[in-house]
Amino acid sequence: MKINRITFSIDKKGLSENQIKDFNKFTSYYEELIFNFLPQKTEVGGYGFLNTKFDLQADKSLLKAYGQIIESIQPISQDDFKSLQNGSIEKRVKILGEHLSSVLTYARRQMNVDSDNFGRAISDANANHAGFERELKVSKSHKNRRLKVAISRIVEPDNEFITCRIKNKEGEVIDEFELMKDSSLYDASYEFRKSKWNGNTLVILNRFDDESYSIDVTKYLIKST
Repeated sequence: MKINRITFSIDKKGLSENQIKDFNKFTSYYEELIFNFLPQKTEVGGYGFLNTKFDLQADKSLLKAYGQIIESIQPISQDDFKSLQNGSIEKRVKILGEHLSSVLTYARRQMNVDSDNFGRAISDANANHAGFERELKVSKSHKNRRLKVAISRIVEPDNEFITCRIKNKEGEVIDEFELMKDSSLYDASYEFRKSKWNGNTLVILNRFDDESYSIDVTKYLIKST
């Protein structure tokens, strides 16, 4: 099995509800960010789930594996924890990357780890700390090739949405509009499962093969003639 989840948790003792909420929100964002740059077939000892549990009281790393899960207890300083709560996005991403690197270095003593893949992904996450976008498979060019309906998932630290861009044959964006606000990875998977052309309308289907969106491009085709 290849790694498919990387999560972070923290010992909740002494932490407020807001601190825990902010921690969970940002570490979930980092998980998405790191997986955007991590190759799909990345190895961590054959396990599918890596969880790093931060402990403000711990003085050394511990690693245990069971089932398909690797769990690491990772010491974190008060300064790093404060930066994770109040630092800039760039600083917070960098701290999580450093701790992830530390956990993986520790794991390498016991198992095979695709270190190069992780090294590049962590570096790319640092460089793109403000977020990323990924074009969804439902994007399609019109049959006459004069335009393309490009649908992308955009993920930012405090915002996530799905946008539609109409592009001409040169790849220039001639119109752009949001299809879904406050979206999630599950929306991208379930509500945008597949698409098909019905004349000049791109019909997007959900996982039940029901229509979830339709985008009529007739007016753009008229302008491009």
